[in-house]
Amino acid sequence: MATENKSIVRRLYEEVWNKRKLDLVDELISPSHALHDANTPGSQIGPVAYKQQVVRLTKAFPDLHFAIEDIVSEEDKLVVSWMISGTHKGEYEGIPPTDRKISVDGITISYIANGKILDSYVSWDALGLMRQLGHAPPLGKTIVAEGSHGLKANTITINGVIVVYLSGAILFREESTSLRTFVKDLLNKSRHLVLDLGEVTHIDSGGLGTLVALYVSARRSGGNIKLARLRSHAHEVLQITKLVTVFEVFDRAEDAIASFNRATATG
Repeated sequence: MATENKSIVRRLYEEVWNKRKLDLVDELISPSHALHDANTPGSQIGPVAYKQQVVRLTKAFPDLHFAIEDIVSEEDKLVVSWMISGTHKGEYEGIPPTDRKISVDGITISYIANGKILDSYVSWDALGLMRQLGHAPPLGKTIVAEGSHGLKANTITINGVIVVYLSGAILFREESTSLRTFVKDLLNKSRHLVLDLGEVTHIDSGGLGTLVALYVSARRSGGNIKLARLRSHAHEVLQITKLVTVFEVFDRAEDAIASFNRATATG
């Protein structure tokens, strides 16, 4: 079953997206399929809507290519980590062609039954895409200034694990771009990170995409990012987008640290 489900998802990306075989959508996508995108309000229902999504993106990026980086299967659920690349040759979200090359990370959680994909939950780095197109704040050098009302961070290293205590909001603005730079620098020091979100008051779609991009970067380098002390809002966002099944979430940062240490001891 797991092998068959992986094959279905691979065909979706490699044949529908990369080879533009739109006729296969009817074979792979359920008539009631709902595409939930954290960066798009509501959901898109059925194969026709899915084809429209493919056409929309490939018009904007004619050489769009999906590279599957990892697939994890659990019963009827598949988690796919992917990266898209392409060149901005057509209008995208009101932005005229820039001829810029783009590369964006994302995760899709799909549910499969009877040989068809029933539902898909997509989280991707929309802020990173807009930044690459020149329509988002530039990368910040520091996460915040003292006294700022934005996102603040403090770090501590315990047993080789870096814990990042965040407070404020992770939004589709400087907060997300600065967090991206800040955490990627930390990943050069340790592959094991814990993000303590106990004082994070709000996460929007841009912030969610940043967390996904950081998670993918960590996994790509052989590391991991775990979350701790989620407030009800953050936990609800991860539940809605199904990312709670991707990230390991702990009640306390200490528990997340211990999980890294247990994995090291057994490894």
